[in-house]
Amino acid sequence: MGRLSEHRVSQAQQQTLFRRYQYNRSGNLTQVEDNLRGLTQYQYDPLDRLTSVRGSVSETFAHDPAGNLIQDQLSNVEGNRLLFQGDCHYQYDEFGNLIQEARGTNQSLVTTYEYDGQHRLTRVEKHDGTIAEYQYDAFGRRIQKAVTDKTGHQKTTEFLWQGDKLLAESGDSHYQTYLYEYGSFKPLALITGEGAANATPYFYHLDQIGTPLEITDATGQVAWSVDYHSYGNVAYQRKAEIVSPLRFQGQYYDEETGLHYNRHRYYSPNTGRFITVDPIGLAGGLNNYQYVKNPTGWIDPLGLMSVPGDCPGKSPKYTDNASKLGTIEGEYSAINPGPLDDGIAGTFSGGRYKVVSLKEDTILYRAGTESNPYGQFFSVEPPISEIQTRIDKAVLPVWPGGGKSPIDTAFELKIPAGTKVYVGEVGSQSKAFIGGTEQIVVLQPWALEGVEVMGSKALK
Repeated sequence: MGRLSEHRVSQAQQQTLFRRYQYNRSGNLTQVEDNLRGLTQYQYDPLDRLTSVRGSVSETFAHDPAGNLIQDQLSNVEGNRLLFQGDCHYQYDEFGNLIQEARGTNQSLVTTYEYDGQHRLTRVEKHDGTIAEYQYDAFGRRIQKAVTDKTGHQKTTEFLWQGDKLLAESGDSHYQTYLYEYGSFKPLALITGEGAANATPYFYHLDQIGTPLEITDATGQVAWSVDYHSYGNVAYQRKAEIVSPLRFQGQYYDEETGLHYNRHRYYSPNTGRFITVDPIGLAGGLNNYQYVKNPTGWIDPLGLMSVPGDCPGKSPKYTDNASKLGTIEGEYSAINPGPLDDGIAGTFSGGRYKVVSLKEDTILYRAGTESNPYGQFFSVEPPISEIQTRIDKAVLPVWPGGGKSPIDTAFELKIPAGTKVYVGEVGSQSKAFIGGTEQIVVLQPWALEGVEVMGSKALK
């Protein structure tokens, strides 16, 4: 199933770290045995939502019908907006962005939030006078934060990116570089210091969904270790010889606000939800503020939509059906271009595809919108769900140019014998949308004589 079952670290023939994971038939994590943290057990409701945790950090949760997390009896949610929880009261602007948090006696401790025209957080002012200001590049990635504390001292941090992954950060007195598992948001190593002469490597040890629990130095000694609450807040800092802000996959902890920067949005581990609505709308789910339905098995590395925690970095097995479909008339790649234009050829991994003439009428499947059964990208197997389709077929909700790809319906079409189709492996588009399965391109199927829509069903 690809789930993590055991994690061991030994040094000089002595075991230093050990964890064993158990899951139920639904794939939900039920138990973790940890040599540092003891035994932790998890329970879920019939919808696979986490309801209780028993262990070193014990918690209970409830959920309303819309999937909003209700952490205690003193919570109120309206239109999926959290209005108050405990003694914290929240206000939003007309776009659904959190603009004020008030807590304490008579809600006298006020924190305000400001945004730019693209609803990106640009300024936070806390009740103690601390001010945090954020800047972004043309791709919406945060490239700088400047924090002025209550004494007037300012600390500036700049960020360097590689695609959607944070590669390095630098400030007046620190420089850190992050390395990740291939094709994944799971951190692998942390290097402190700038330049080879000053570089010191450290290595991450993760839980079942890729969240850092420990960091060890080159000798295997633990240099950093934490315990978490279920939704990402640090409950207990066991060791902190170094600083690591990485949390859930794709998240960066901001000490000045307590929020986690999550690429396209900011996540609040205090409430287990985002502070702004999903920029891709309902394509990311019915609840625009929800993080994930289950924090022990799901992640949202881009702040757009949840995916299984063991999914990024794991490519589905590619099955080549070209020879089964018909006669192969040619094979092409990026260095040996074929008849497809660069835009379509570029959706195949490495630009590699085969031209096949269908030997018989063939049933193919595609995902799209209810009003448009025709499109050019197909597969031999029907789509399972919107999320799985986006992951396996690398269908971005929002493309770099701003175009959107909504998905709500699966279609079954009959493609007539003799049609030329183009078969190959789907290329990755953005780390969570990893592709890796087979795709079949049928050029302008709506113009083919004999093409027929055989059926459709709604996707969830």
